[in-house]
Amino acid sequence: MKGLIVAGAMCVLLGVGATAGIAHPIEYEEHTFASIDCRKDFGPAVDSICKSRHLRYLDGEIAERYTRAYAAAGSRGKARLQADQRKFLAIRDGCGTDAGCLNDILQYRTETISAR
Repeated sequence: MKGLIVAGAMCVLLGVGATAGIAHPIEYEEHTFASIDCRKDFGPAVDSICKSRHLRYLDGEIAERYTRAYAAAGSRGKARLQADQRKFLAIRDGCGTDAGCLNDILQYRTETISAR
């Protein structure tokens, strides 16, 4: 149930603009965005993702799809992708160690990036 509530909150948040204080996605090259680096990134959600092969796979899919979408987007599209990603990261981190919540959020983000 918690995963569904958070996923619903994500749908609402992706339509609104409150993003203050949320970290930007890590940018290594102009169009390349990294997934989680389990040796360097910290936090309860990141630790849970790093401990799960399935969640790491979903995280990698998000990074790959985000990179492709960003490379194909115009300047408005890039700004929207970055804003959506910041909101997603805040929601993902809000899952803490709840693997079900993380699975739901990561799966949802994978699908929403693909839909662009």
